[in-house]
Amino acid sequence: MTLIRKIRHFIRYQVLGTSDTPHRVAAGVFLGFLVAWTPTIGVQIAIYVALATLLRVNKVVGVPILFISNPLTAVPLYYFVWLVGSYALHCGVAAGGAPSDIPGTNDATTESPPSGINDEGLSVSSDWWSELGQREFWQSLGQGLLDTGAELWVGALILGITTGLPAYFLTLWGLRTLRERRRAAEAQ
Repeated sequence: MTLIRKIRHFIRYQVLGTSDTPHRVAAGVFLGFLVAWTPTIGVQIAIYVALATLLRVNKVVGVPILFISNPLTAVPLYYFVWLVGSYALHCGVAAGGAPSDIPGTNDATTESPPSGINDEGLSVSSDWWSELGQREFWQSLGQGLLDTGAELWVGALILGITTGLPAYFLTLWGLRTLRERRRAAEAQ
């Protein structure tokens, strides 16, 4: 089966054929696109299911969308995401240049790591479970993520929204149209 046929089969039977409400299905598709662009490869399904549960959207329809980012597509995909984020954060100045050429970025070799970051990554104490409830932990984590990959996160947010919104409205329209046609056919 070709890729196009697989995509059509998925849309026809898994998305349009689901018995959930049109909004919940479309919101699940939107959330799938939003999570798929994030640099969280390896844990995207867990993030998607947790967010889908929390937001009460369909937990199944967005999972295949998450495979946009996979080990084969990761390097070109995340480079593109980084370029979009870099352009957005730095108004297009030196988007293709070296990180040191971009105004507002630091040379990582001459400055100390950001707060909460050590040579191995985020610092974690032996009693890190108790730190989860502390405001300083979340501030440190947020600052560490911003300092080490703001371009990736901003690019992921931009691409997630710009691909997710059209997918949301197309899915909503498709489900409503299909269900109206089914009702009209059953009424005859």
